[in-house]
Amino acid sequence: MPILTLTTDWGICDPSVGSFKGSLLSRNLSLQIVDISHDIRHFDTLTAAYVVKTTFRKFPKGTIHFIGLCGEEEQNIDCPYIIVETEDHFLVGYDSGVFSLILDNEESKKIYSIKAANHGERKKNEELILEALTDLTNGKSAAKIGELKESYVINYFAFPTIDANAIRATIIYIDSFGNAVLNITKEVFDKECKNRPFVIYMRRSEYIITKISSSYEDVSYGEIVAFFNSNDQLEIALNKSKAAGLLGLKVMDAIRIDFK
Repeated sequence: MPILTLTTDWGICDPSVGSFKGSLLSRNLSLQIVDISHDIRHFDTLTAAYVVKTTFRKFPKGTIHFIGLCGEEEQNIDCPYIIVETEDHFLVGYDSGVFSLILDNEESKKIYSIKAANHGERKKNEELILEALTDLTNGKSAAKIGELKESYVINYFAFPTIDANAIRATIIYIDSFGNAVLNITKEVFDKECKNRPFVIYMRRSEYIITKISSSYEDVSYGEIVAFFNSNDQLEIALNKSKAAGLLGLKVMDAIRIDFK
């Protein structure tokens, strides 16, 4: 039974999700559709990328993952919808830079362009995307669906800025508990830290952090904490409270780490 996951900014009040799923099932009744999230903030590619990045490998190989949102800025590309084949998974969506946020540079991948535009006749373009997704769920190779291309759009929020004594990071995700996830992995932090003392500064807060903890419970109730989460991303939180609200943290905020 083929599996297709959906991650969109369409919400659940409007008929968009139901209509899209109905159209897919009408083409392939054996299709198993899994909703990852439809509550992504409109055009928020950073959040969408983090959600997909942390979930898609949990699914069986061969799963198709549709990312249903465009970026804040439309790309000047005739056919901006692509299929990215990687690790026996298929990521499908608008080439807004979201794929560069999901996949690391070194990961093996093949990229194919779908003949669907983000302008012109909307119904026709939606049919082209539905057709591509249906072909994938029926086992048709991506190479027979789209045209091979060399690269996708790069979103530079995927990478922190690093110099000899500092890392300048970005908040890429805030979860429902108000915890802020940064675009810094444990590997990158350890490589740059080299066991030196450090200070984490938050632009919108007078608070600083000077140590990495193991979990929320390493600090007292309401205290600020930084640790590497289950996805090895640096996370800033308040124990049993909402860090984003109380500290004024938002997606795309800058965070600086200075090494002594």
